[in-house]
Amino acid sequence: MADVKIAVDGVSKQYFLYKSPLERLLHVGLGIAPRGIEIFNALSDVSFTVRRGECVGIIGRNGSGKSTLLYIIANTLSPTRGTVRVQGRVAALLELGSGFNPEFNGRENIFFYASMLGLSRAEITARLDDIIEFSGIRDFIDRPLKTYSSGMAMRLAFAVTSCIDPEVLIVDEALSVGDEAFQRKCMMRLTKLKEAGTTILFVSHSARSVTELCDRAIWLDRGDMLMDGPPDEVMVAYQRFSHMDAAKAAEYRALVRDRDPDFLSQGESRKSNKSKLQLSGENQKKAGAAALDSYFDPNLVPESIVIHDSHGALIEAPQIREVDGEGALGRAVNTLVRGRDYAICYTVKFLEDAHQVAFSSNIQTVNGTMLGGGSLLKEGQTIDLVRAGETVAVEHVFSCRLLRESFFVSVGCSGLHHGERLPLHRITDALMFTVLAERGYNGSGIVDFGFRSRFNRLPASIQDSQK
Repeated sequence: MADVKIAVDGVSKQYFLYKSPLERLLHVGLGIAPRGIEIFNALSDVSFTVRRGECVGIIGRNGSGKSTLLYIIANTLSPTRGTVRVQGRVAALLELGSGFNPEFNGRENIFFYASMLGLSRAEITARLDDIIEFSGIRDFIDRPLKTYSSGMAMRLAFAVTSCIDPEVLIVDEALSVGDEAFQRKCMMRLTKLKEAGTTILFVSHSARSVTELCDRAIWLDRGDMLMDGPPDEVMVAYQRFSHMDAAKAAEYRALVRDRDPDFLSQGESRKSNKSKLQLSGENQKKAGAAALDSYFDPNLVPESIVIHDSHGALIEAPQIREVDGEGALGRAVNTLVRGRDYAICYTVKFLEDAHQVAFSSNIQTVNGTMLGGGSLLKEGQTIDLVRAGETVAVEHVFSCRLLRESFFVSVGCSGLHHGERLPLHRITDALMFTVLAERGYNGSGIVDFGFRSRFNRLPASIQDSQK
């Protein structure tokens, strides 16, 4: 059990609901409990353990006890009953602005906040530049915190908590405040911390975030721990529960608590849904689409870009370009229109001879969900030999079947080395793009499924026959 970082054993938290200040005075000050005092159970006998390097998602409706549990684990709140044992340095991002002084500037707040997390001044100074760089608010770092937007304050808080090498990191819904580019950057940082052995507790209402980042998920409801298991299964159960009426929800809740083996039988794991999007060219043409046009927005620059080490090749000048009806490349863009064709383009300069060379690219969401990609290797299209000094221009043409949101593009090049296929060069999040919103199109979500909705008012005679 040496690798157990968090051990929660029989934790309960009760609050007394007083009818008047006098009742509170009698109970708290004199120890006299008024008759019929109401007790609210925020948590009831919750037990679980989290091991080193494990990421556990905490889900549940508002008021289910998620934040209370995290405050107890972070030792800012005492349980009524039970024990919590946490090993190692803990960094907690529980509430926007907590740990900050609004009168201090950003730099002063870094020292102030990090010192409360247990770092010495010398340790903070050594990490200062990394914290400021990750926050992305260097131009505002010497301004008072009270002049920051909520997003800027969250950037700074996350930068501090994630850059101090915590052994245990607790995050409570903080990432929902940041913009899309920074959310992606934070998700990558959490993944990196997890791989380095940091134990993470992560509260989120985002099913994608929980299923993609977490190893387990814990579902709380009205203070009770209903489930602790694989994230996709827990999210399926929770989402089904969330859309039930009160009577069905109570019955379902009992099934979950009793661990009925068939209670998930009607749900589908997101991982099991492997259907592919197939739309005809006619379905891509919608009214109003002609008024939209692609363009290049210089502000759409990914903060999460990672240029991996070169192994004999170097990817240069990645960009997205328009593709006309004849297949010819047009201008570089990063604001796209649904239904049109585009190409992910880049050049690869070879520094060494390479054999059986292939190229790939993929598109991901802010939370890291792989939406799709193209690989010449899968099509059997490789170059037998590329000599050192040669440059290859690569194009991956795709049809934009996405809706209004931001997305990220990663590109790569691979080849054979001593008979084994290895990446010669990769750039993660090389590009960022968004898709223009359209008036009059009723699609929602991320992917364009070509929804065509209609209704038909039935004559009164037909309505009467159906009663």
